[in-house]
Amino acid sequence: MIAIPNSPTRQMAHERVGALLDQTAFQLANLVRTGDEEAVHKLRVSIRRLQQALRLFAQYFDEASVRKLRKHLRELMQDAAEVRNRDVAGALLAKLGASPQLLERLEAERREWMLELRVLARMRAPSGPKWRARLQVN
Repeated sequence: MIAIPNSPTRQMAHERVGALLDQTAFQLANLVRTGDEEAVHKLRVSIRRLQQALRLFAQYFDEASVRKLRKHLRELMQDAAEVRNRDVAGALLAKLGASPQLLERLEAERREWMLELRVLARMRAPSGPKWRARLQVN
């Protein structure tokens, strides 16, 4: 399918991706600030939505820019998944009465992954203005 340069669909695609970029940047900032379970979950949701929009509207964006952004999003998602896995495992193991040593070890792993995620978030953040310019989103 060939995209029409200034079609209403193209305009809508750019608006939607722009809003999702802003939402993801907001969730990254929230994650860096709080680091809590809810922030990790919301970040993962915003990344998935942005990834889906980039797939759906790929024809309306520069392929190389989209590929680079999706790579950054994958890296963020992988680290966020490691943190989230420890959140879920910790809650489940606590319900099952796991030993305090096991729960502390899991919490220590979570802190390590959260530190990596925060560093990566600062390095790879799809900040609204930066990625809006690369994707030519108004």
